[in-house]
Amino acid sequence: MRWNEIRINIINQFLRKRNDIGNQQFFSEYAKVTTYFPKIVIVCSTDRQIISINNETELVKLLGYTPKQTTDFKKLFSNEVNQMLTTAFNHALEGREESHEIQLNRIDGKTSFLSVTFAPIIQNKGVHRVYIIVHNITEQVELKNLAYLREKHLNYAQQIAKVGSWEYLIKEDQLFYSEYFYDLFGLEHTRHYTMDKLFKLVHPEDYERSYKFVKEAYKGKNFRNEFRIFHGKTNELRYIKVEAEVLHQNENPYKLIGVVKDFTNEKLLENALTEAIENYEYIFDNLSAGIWMRDYINGNFKFASKGLETILEVPINTLYSNSNIWKEMIHPEDKAEVTQNIGRIAMGESIQMLYRLICPSRKTKWLLEQVVPRQNAKGEIYQIFGLVSDVTKEIESQERLTYLAQYDELTGLPNLSSLNKKLDDCCKTKEAFAVLHLDIDRFHLINDSLGYHIGDEALKIITNRLKEMVPHEGYLARLNSNDFIMIIPIEGNEKVVFELADQIMEVIAQPFVVQDYEMNLSTSIGIAFYPIDGSQTLALLESAHSALYQAKRHGKNNYQPYSNSKGSTTLRKYILDRDMRMAINRQEFEVYLQPQIETQKYSIKGAEALIRWNHRELGMISPGDFIPLAEENHMIIQITDWIIEKVCSLFKDWKERGIPIFPISINVPPIRFMKYGLVDYMAKMIREYDISPEYIEFEITEGSLLRSESSVIETLHALRKLGVKIAIDDFGTGYSSLESLRKFKPDTIKIDQIFIKNIHKDNSVDQGIISSILYLGKLLGVKIIAEGVEKNEHLTFLQQNECLYIQGYLFSMPVPIKEYEKMLQEKVLKQDKKLKLKDLINEKRKHFRFELPHPVIGQMIISGVNNERVNTSSIPILLENISLGGIKFSTNYKIPVNSNINYKFEFNLCDIKVEASGDLRWFEEKCSDTYCYGVKFHMNHSIEKRIETIIRRLPVLRKGHETSFQ
Repeated sequence: MRWNEIRINIINQFLRKRNDIGNQQFFSEYAKVTTYFPKIVIVCSTDRQIISINNETELVKLLGYTPKQTTDFKKLFSNEVNQMLTTAFNHALEGREESHEIQLNRIDGKTSFLSVTFAPIIQNKGVHRVYIIVHNITEQVELKNLAYLREKHLNYAQQIAKVGSWEYLIKEDQLFYSEYFYDLFGLEHTRHYTMDKLFKLVHPEDYERSYKFVKEAYKGKNFRNEFRIFHGKTNELRYIKVEAEVLHQNENPYKLIGVVKDFTNEKLLENALTEAIENYEYIFDNLSAGIWMRDYINGNFKFASKGLETILEVPINTLYSNSNIWKEMIHPEDKAEVTQNIGRIAMGESIQMLYRLICPSRKTKWLLEQVVPRQNAKGEIYQIFGLVSDVTKEIESQERLTYLAQYDELTGLPNLSSLNKKLDDCCKTKEAFAVLHLDIDRFHLINDSLGYHIGDEALKIITNRLKEMVPHEGYLARLNSNDFIMIIPIEGNEKVVFELADQIMEVIAQPFVVQDYEMNLSTSIGIAFYPIDGSQTLALLESAHSALYQAKRHGKNNYQPYSNSKGSTTLRKYILDRDMRMAINRQEFEVYLQPQIETQKYSIKGAEALIRWNHRELGMISPGDFIPLAEENHMIIQITDWIIEKVCSLFKDWKERGIPIFPISINVPPIRFMKYGLVDYMAKMIREYDISPEYIEFEITEGSLLRSESSVIETLHALRKLGVKIAIDDFGTGYSSLESLRKFKPDTIKIDQIFIKNIHKDNSVDQGIISSILYLGKLLGVKIIAEGVEKNEHLTFLQQNECLYIQGYLFSMPVPIKEYEKMLQEKVLKQDKKLKLKDLINEKRKHFRFELPHPVIGQMIISGVNNERVNTSSIPILLENISLGGIKFSTNYKIPVNSNINYKFEFNLCDIKVEASGDLRWFEEKCSDTYCYGVKFHMNHSIEKRIETIIRRLPVLRKGHETSFQ
């Protein structure tokens, strides 16, 4: 029971006796009793008047005032305290006891703290007096404040140090802990936790060990422990240290006290550092390179990685015990340079050096070493670090690459790079030499049939034979697989070169055996001379190659010197390839249409779209010249798409103009079928030009269909779903014509013209093939068109065999669009309405043309373009007739008929040599690879006299042949 309660009980007992003993006696006894109270008791009347004070001296001491100094105790307290005391006195008058702790401002400036209790004195069921009991609690408050401050400081310190304190009463299973303990474990501050609840946060792997420490502590054993917990709020893994001390009572453990510390950051840093060290150790020990650290003053190794053992072939312990062993192993030829480089370290430089090392195994290695000095605060070098790698393989590879850059790996001969340098050097000397380009004939057959390993062995034998043939100061190089170049200095007559070429052919022709296979080989040789056939490397190689080509054309196993006879094919091909890429934008391409004729009424039922190139300088270019080139450079895709769009635009134009519309077939190369997007492109064209797709027919060659991928067949089916018709062109020329029909059933089959041309001959085979194709078409319900119909015999046979459609020169050659439109206006296309070829190629003659009894060989040279001189090779021609004004000749070359190109013609007739310039005025395509041209000479007196003499002598040669007029 508290002291206030005891005191009040005593006072109340006095009050109950008051009626018995009287007021005077009561107060006398009261005064005696309260004199011994440890606290001050003030008795007040209900009207707030002080009746008595039990210990006035103590009150004066407490207040720092005497009663005479003040009559108003309210001045001793703040307004808030005075209000609180007044309220408490009023509550006491109502019979309620009330206590307060208040602050007192003493007269001496000090502050005291008092505990004031207002106790009502009840008499006759009413409050008769109010006791005010005052107790000085200044010391207790100051102690309490000090304890609070210390606790606050402790919490701050624990929070900063991440340390929490705790106590655990073993018997009571009560756990007490500091503020930071809550935060450290992630606990709610408003709750209390037992040891078991706390252990629920411990990591499962640490639970048993940690719980065992606590159990041992229950028996009196102090402990230290590290364990992991999952933070109660974030579930984050934290690392905890705990130290516990056991307190004893009556020699028995009764309490554990201790501290806990969160050392997560330190642990993570330690783990990271440990992992980094382990990683570095692993890297250092597994690198092929070696890493080391040495004391700069004495040179002793402070660290050496295991990689040095492999590189130096010396144990690591030997390096630590004998630091000079490395230096002793340096190759004698490299020691001076290494020593010089090491000296640069004293200047604070980092160095990198490449040197050789002779290992204990006597093996020589190439080492690449980088050395870095380390300086102290004074700038003095005290340590050096190094990284060394064995680069022997790299050096050997580099040397090997350097060798291969200059020499052929198989034969050991110089390669093209070395050859070019050698030729450059030879050209600079200005001394005559010959270049022999050797090609082993049909060598690819050995590789294809016997394998490359046999071919390689054969090349080695050939190389050894050729090496023996190289004269003094000569040079031999391998150009490619079976091509060799030999350079021969010429000191006298060129005849020596030809004799050597003969000897080389004889040596190569000698049989030899490779792995039981007897080899009988031959060689073709092209020869070019410096400086006649070229004054620079490239020109000489091209001349020698051109001569080799001529040797091949002459049946192989021979040699040919270079001559200006390869024609203008190379130049022409270059020009066509260059200009083809701009021809579409320049609108140089034109679509020609060749009608497809119904054989009964001779009416047009369709056409084939063919492309022509009207070159702005070379004139009209035949498709046979530029289509193969377009397939090489892949321009054929753009050209095909251009034709498709052009035909679609034609249909739209004809529809708007009311011109009859019939199907048009377009040749589409296999590469366009294989390139993604043909179906989408065709669909776009149909939408854009608003045309019916059944008027479009795509032609694909039979051979292309047979060797095409499945994706091509899928594209054909997709086009057919779109409405586009499909035709097989050149049918019958493939090895498996019926297989192509099995793969894909077309809408149209076009019989190749090779069968049609032989109809008029007594050739039952071709006729039988045509009849079979026509019969097959009827069975399959496929439209058949015969191509290449040029004679009435062809037409008659096809009509007799019920071929309904034909295409060929008999009715019309390919014509421009405007001319085809005129044809469409006619109901019937008769033969007399066909294009008259002679009208196209003949012109009015001023002179008689004399037909030669047999063709005469001559040559033509392009001498100028646009009045500028050019140097080109000659083209062989065959003269068919001659007049005072010009000649007619034929050739296998397609030549541009263009007034901007100047031509020079040379021929020998009737023992008279003629050299005359002239223009091409017309041409006629006799067949796919033969062309006829008409020439008008640029006449002068000398040429005219020569031709007159020839014409006078020609009748004698004709032996009765009649003169004809062209």
